[in-house]
Amino acid sequence: MKTEIKYSFISAIALIIWVTTEHLLGFNTTNMEMGQYTQPIIAIIVLVILFFGIREKRNKILNGHLTFIQGLKTAFFISLFYAILQGVWFALYSNIINPEYAELSMQFKTSQLVAEGKTPQQIADELAMTKKIFDGGFIQFGFFIIVTTLIDTIIGAIMTLFLKTKTKE
Repeated sequence: MKTEIKYSFISAIALIIWVTTEHLLGFNTTNMEMGQYTQPIIAIIVLVILFFGIREKRNKILNGHLTFIQGLKTAFFISLFYAILQGVWFALYSNIINPEYAELSMQFKTSQLVAEGKTPQQIADELAMTKKIFDGGFIQFGFFIIVTTLIDTIIGAIMTLFLKTKTKE
């Protein structure tokens, strides 16, 4: 379990550094046009870290052997622990560091939808779920944990297909 905790913390530290850098550059405040392109990059970084976590588990803990189930469990726990840390970080970020983040994000998304020619009803419909996610409470926290764990575990399972070792017959 040490590997899973280690790599979830590495991912969380990368996330905090990334979001803080975006914040200082205004990508989450005054320059959301640029932020829409930089925000997804951290997901790729976290997935690379996940890959290294599974690989380390195989090479150092499991003596070079990894079954699909072992890789899947490793991916799941790294993803789950990271998702919890991510949820805590975003609760802190969106409620204390940048309390305007939710409103700014909603305004930015609204302007994008208006530019696409959406009707007021279509805009309201598309923003309804986003508003629930940004409520800053349990829904936001739960959303991060469930979605991040699920997506990262699925991608980790695919990585495991490449990292697993063949069993000797």
